Amino acid sequence: MGSGFSRIPDIWQPMKKSDVCAAARRKPAASKLTRARAEADILEALHRTLSDKEIDRVLARGLDVLDDAGRTRLFAGLGKDTRAVLRAVLERDSKLRAAHPARPGKEKVRQEWEALRSEWDDCIAESGLEDGKYVCQDEDWEPPYLDTGGVCDDLEQIAHGMRDVLDRVWDEGLDPDFSFARAIEEAAEAIGAGLDVADVVEPPHFGRESTACLLEWEWRSARRDGLAAFEFLDKIRGLERSLDEATIEQDAIATFVAALGADDQRHIVRGLGEHHGHEQWADVLRDARSGWFRIHQRLAKKWDSNLFAKTCRDNIAQDFTLALPLIAECLRKKAYADALPLIEKAVRAMLRLDASPAWDPRSGLLIRHPALAHRGDPEDALFRLLEAWEKVAAALGDEDVACALALQVIVGRKRDDWDAVLSAFRRASKPCEALFADWRAEAAERSVGVFTTMLWPADPNWVHALVDAARADDAGAFSARTSTWLREIERSGGETLGRRRALATLALDVDGADHLRKNCPTFHRLLSRERSGLRNVDAVRRRWIARLGGFDLFPEVVAFWTRHARTLVPDPKDAHGSNYDQSAEWMAAMLELDAETYETVLRVWSVEHKRRRNLWRALATRRLPGLPVSR
Repeated sequence: MGSGFSRIPDIWQPMKKSDVCAAARRKPAASKLTRARAEADILEALHRTLSDKEIDRVLARGLDVLDDAGRTRLFAGLGKDTRAVLRAVLERDSKLRAAHPARPGKEKVRQEWEALRSEWDDCIAESGLEDGKYVCQDEDWEPPYLDTGGVCDDLEQIAHGMRDVLDRVWDEGLDPDFSFARAIEEAAEAIGAGLDVADVVEPPHFGRESTACLLEWEWRSARRDGLAAFEFLDKIRGLERSLDEATIEQDAIATFVAALGADDQRHIVRGLGEHHGHEQWADVLRDARSGWFRIHQRLAKKWDSNLFAKTCRDNIAQDFTLALPLIAECLRKKAYADALPLIEKAVRAMLRLDASPAWDPRSGLLIRHPALAHRGDPEDALFRLLEAWEKVAAALGDEDVACALALQVIVGRKRDDWDAVLSAFRRASKPCEALFADWRAEAAERSVGVFTTMLWPADPNWVHALVDAARADDAGAFSARTSTWLREIERSGGETLGRRRALATLALDVDGADHLRKNCPTFHRLLSRERSGLRNVDAVRRRWIARLGGFDLFPEVVAFWTRHARTLVPDPKDAHGSNYDQSAEWMAAMLELDAETYETVLRVWSVEHKRRRNLWRALATRRLPGLPVSR
């Protein structure tokens, strides 16, 4: 051979044994790399040529037709977590599949969690965009504002999804550096940051789901770090204080604490007692309406009855319901004299009487007291207080007060059940006329919708007559007094419009055969709009009207409306913005009620309002007769 072959290239040199072993070790890695590249090429080709639906079908059918050997080869190339999930999904035995349902794999949970965290961040970022969906402007001339409630509502939806996977994320260490407390702090600071809007309507409030996520995540973190239950809550309270005006959901905290074990709850009670005067806790534990105070009370009631009684007694002036458990204990012990001061203190707190004379239950209905006038339906605690007071008064021999309190409870709870109330007044051992007069006024106001005050009582109307007749069970009295009331209205000089609500309600109530709906539908519809009382009282009144023969008043009431039909129609000169719909609608009603008066009004209008084109268009739209052709 020539000199050209004197040196054999390295690639053809015999390999040492150690080199052969190293190459063998490198081969699987190269194989994995090749397989990953091949899989990526297949996926790229599938996404380029098939729809997502077709790819899903190919995947499902491909896995379904694999035999055991094929599945074994497939599983061998997968990670442990993926292999376990896929084996459960492909399990052929239906009973085993039902007993051991497929559980989302670790990577699936990680993917969902990261997506939810991204949604959380995107939502907060959106709140800082001037053209984002959370910046609102009700009218063009009004300044824009940030809809903070909308931001927090969307965060609540995201937090709901986070709670579904939070256990897995923590237990499997999928996001070890995450802190929900830090996420809440950052969100409170970042919501609306950088916006140049005129007004932020309200500070952020992180609702039940967001607060639950915070508690569940940070509780795990606290246990990992060796913190006890009170120290954990102390951190939550510190976070709450750091949020400036932003808030977290107190009810969610209460629910979380209620689910803790007995030892943890006892530890919290002791910690709150020891830190009661500390700056971080003083305000919220002295405020009987704060969520932290309620949490403290629930735990104290469960684990320290003396502490519970003391905090109740000390805070009755803030919340009258705190007296109820103390009064109940006095009743259990038959310590009636001890209950009276508690009852008086509770009533003073409820009615905000301060140094005023004590409230006398015989003087008038509690539900009509000015201090309760704007609270809506009375809370049940109010009646439980009165029931306890009745027992105390009866035990101490104060029959007048006990009788009045029994009526207070029945009327307060069943004020719209006339049968029950009237029966209670008939059975009462004392007359209690002041209470009856109050209920009579209440029944009239709830029927007609004219609500009054003690300084400005309503004028008596026909409902007062109905209540008196029902109490006396006197059929003739109702008809006679109602007729008198109608005549007094006519004599008063055209105040029909001022009493329109009461008159409309009377006309509809005494129409036992539904004549107005059938024969005067427009008039009936307009009267129904005028009626503004509570609907649940309508059936009660009509039953008593039927029982007392009140349907016989219908012709007289219709005649009254007919005589005053002209006063019902709104004058076109008072129309707002050339909108004459109300005038036209009442003209249609008057045509049904009294055609002659309709024609008289139309003639007057054709002279006084001949240039109001929109008026005549509104009348023509309702196809009313007798309109001038030129209109």
